[in-house]
Amino acid sequence: MTARLFFALWPPAAVVSALNAVAIQHAEALGGKATRPETLHLTLLFLGNFAVDRIPVLIAAARTVRFSKFSLNPDCLGAWSHNRLLWAGCRAVPPALRELVAELQGTLIDGGLISASAIREFVPHLTLVRKLARQPAAEELLADWPPLAWPVTEFVLLQSQRGSHGSRYATLAQFPADDDADIC
Repeated sequence: MTARLFFALWPPAAVVSALNAVAIQHAEALGGKATRPETLHLTLLFLGNFAVDRIPVLIAAARTVRFSKFSLNPDCLGAWSHNRLLWAGCRAVPPALRELVAELQGTLIDGGLISASAIREFVPHLTLVRKLARQPAAEELLADWPPLAWPVTEFVLLQSQRGSHGSRYATLAQFPADDDADIC
């Protein structure tokens, strides 16, 4: 038996609210379906179908990943025509985010939980709109939103469960940052 799993970051409520407004606005303008606010996340590492009986080993390995708190500031939009998505991202991706992903990948590879060949290039983004009816013009990607401060203090292991109203995500484990240092 398997479960569809991924590691992710959950944004705080204020960031979700701001990005949801952007998603609704663009879904109306471009056609498409805005991501439901309760599913808005940033994927760190997608595992896909993972053996349920190995989840405790996966969680134990992820607990060894060390990272310090950091801040994300979503401040740009992008679109991918190949899968008809509109997404939010950061013009300047914090090195701490890339380091967290690399540490997580390395830990899981070293533990034999994933294969190095299964790793995709990490492109940090939050999907805002799916099934775009048309690709946005460059000027439509200029979001007008206030600076969004997202303090990252933990990452999570999520299970995707498909239902009649789309996917929902269940948190299987939380992995806090190691320190109480200020976020920079």
